[in-house]
Amino acid sequence: MAYPISNLIPISTGGNCLKLTIGTGNTQSAAFTAPAPVYVNVYSTVDCFCRQGPNPTAVADGTDQFIPSGLMYRAGPIAIGNKIAFITPAGTGVVYVSPEN
Repeated sequence: MAYPISNLIPISTGGNCLKLTIGTGNTQSAAFTAPAPVYVNVYSTVDCFCRQGPNPTAVADGTDQFIPSGLMYRAGPIAIGNKIAFITPAGTGVVYVSPEN
């Protein structure tokens, strides 16, 4: 999906954003059930790592995708039925995940 402006964020009718409290233990989202492919906007208040899968376990050793805090990212595609897992190497924070479709 291409957007005319690179920082355009699609606004849904509401009720779709996930707020996940994360820490040094693995935290998973709910499974995504929207039409494929699923792209999400991700914002984290703390540096973290993420991975997707049917039952993913994110690790904070540099193996998984690094997400720096304080910036909005577009991530995907996420397979239908998959979840996204997050972990931070230290401390706690919040990750907001908003599906685009």
